[in-house]
Amino acid sequence: MADVNTDAVAYAKNIHEKNYPASLTKIMTCLLALENGKMSFVDTDLKKTVVKLTHNLTKKSPNKDASFVTLIYGEDVAEDQAEEIREAVAERLGDSAEVVLIAGKQPVYYFIISVE
Repeated sequence: MADVNTDAVAYAKNIHEKNYPASLTKIMTCLLALENGKMSFVDTDLKKTVVKLTHNLTKKSPNKDASFVTLIYGEDVAEDQAEEIREAVAERLGDSAEVVLIAGKQPVYYFIISVE
């Protein structure tokens, strides 16, 4: 905050930190769930999105005996967060599928989900 007459800084907080505009942050926290290249749904909660999308994929799998799910997490997902999401997916699917977690560590995606 600055005085309009003198340009003297009256208050400053974290002035040397890069901050993105709130509207850009909101856009970036919106998650698009794609199934077969088509948008399935939009959400802002990563765990909820991965659990829901994985459940949908197992239900729609041509192989009705799908028993193996691979979750590959990207660079922007912490290992403990990825493990928490893996546990939530495993709980949602119950004993019907084994859920494996792999650190893909690429900046392009949050998760890639494979159902076999």
